[in-house]
Amino acid sequence: MKTDRYKQHGLSMIEVLVALAIFASTVVLALSSLQFQLERQYKIEHKHLAGHLSNNLAAELQLQYSHWPIGPEQSKHQYAGKTWTVNYSPKTDQLQNWKSLTLDIYLGNSLLATQTVHQKISAEPQLADNTFQGSDYRYQKDGNNTL
Repeated sequence: MKTDRYKQHGLSMIEVLVALAIFASTVVLALSSLQFQLERQYKIEHKHLAGHLSNNLAAELQLQYSHWPIGPEQSKHQYAGKTWTVNYSPKTDQLQNWKSLTLDIYLGNSLLATQTVHQKISAEPQLADNTFQGSDYRYQKDGNNTL
């Protein structure tokens, strides 16, 4: 009876290296996918917070708690633990009796939200803080108008 001296009792070095390469490439793909999802979540969270801030600032303007800028202005706001830059761009349309104010919300150099608030110019007396009594408002957000 002959015995085989070269009988295999395990995996060869090549098989182990191939299995290790497949495992490593799977781990790299999984980590890059995770990193992409975390960056995406980070961007979505910031856009969501910027939307909240723009809605809050627009509500303050509508309730006349804050002044309506006459010219372009920039201000800093602390919200959700971050410092946001808000650019105010007012426009007046005397023919249509409307004035509008566009709010651009930035975090760093990234524009994350834009909202436009419209106010009807009335013949009522103007108050000291450049607001009007009995004003009608019209909002514009992402191209949709509502009264």
